[in-house]
Amino acid sequence: MLSFVNGPKDFWAGIVYVCLGTGFALVARDYSLGTATRMGPGYFPTVLGGLLACVGLISVVRGITRSGEPLEAFAWRPVVFVSLSLILFAVLLMGAGLILALAALLLTAPMAAQSFRYSVTGALAAIALIAFCALVFVEALGLPLPLIGNWLGG
Repeated sequence: MLSFVNGPKDFWAGIVYVCLGTGFALVARDYSLGTATRMGPGYFPTVLGGLLACVGLISVVRGITRSGEPLEAFAWRPVVFVSLSLILFAVLLMGAGLILALAALLLTAPMAAQSFRYSVTGALAAIALIAFCALVFVEALGLPLPLIGNWLGG
């Protein structure tokens, strides 16, 4: 570990915030900024990216000047299962339809928790959430999402 870092958790969280904020601001630099009263498409990501980078700088300084908690082991399980659930949703959405894509998402993402177990209550909640999403996004908002995709003859 770096010898000048007294609070590694604050320091490295700040580094991540600075990198993300700077990245958002750099991506948005090609967009029209506009003014505070007539915001262009680059205004929001530039301002939020700048604010995130400033918060990150404060956290980096805090990690250098104050002692704090050490870093814990990185939790790979949540990263893997949440990412996998999002990838499954994206791959299945148009081909298998919204219902199956949401089911895959709702079956995969909870596995990120160490103590997760499937239950009847959870299954009923997932069915209710799928029905709610189908009603809101497809019926009420009219988004062009297939409920049953062309892979299944929809």
